[in-house]
Amino acid sequence: MEVLNLLESFFVDLVIAFGLPMLVVLFILDGALIGKFIPTDLVLPGAMVIFATASQDYLLILLLCATSSTFGQALLFYLVRREGDSAVREIKWLKRIPDEKLENIEKRFDEKGGYAIIISNLIPGIRGFMTIPAALDRMNFKTFVMCSFAGTFLFQLLIVSIAAGLVSVML
Repeated sequence: MEVLNLLESFFVDLVIAFGLPMLVVLFILDGALIGKFIPTDLVLPGAMVIFATASQDYLLILLLCATSSTFGQALLFYLVRREGDSAVREIKWLKRIPDEKLENIEKRFDEKGGYAIIISNLIPGIRGFMTIPAALDRMNFKTFVMCSFAGTFLFQLLIVSIAAGLVSVML
């Protein structure tokens, strides 16, 4: 737990120091599965506190973060689609995914299609992993982006809502 608090503090400090561009970078990395170690679920509520000065700012920050994360997933989608199945084993950060986990992810995608992308983007820990079978299955890019954005936006809205509820209870 201590490490998680240190990571959160470090990334919130980066966002404070470099502003919204750093927030965009963090969410792109998270979406592309490169930055899965970045606690974006914890950074997002902190970013709301830092940047939101009016109620419409919350929506704008949510849209910015969801779009950034979706952009990261779209980059990964493009890369896996271009390189094919070999990309999953050749790309350094994808090598860490165990074969049985990939098989399970592919099975879920085959069963649910676009819904699997939306649903998986609502679940911490597996968010973004459906990008791989979607790309390998040659899913329509626009459909993928819409599903990815929908799931990501809903997840981030939920995170911010929970954080706001906790803050209101504490006050």
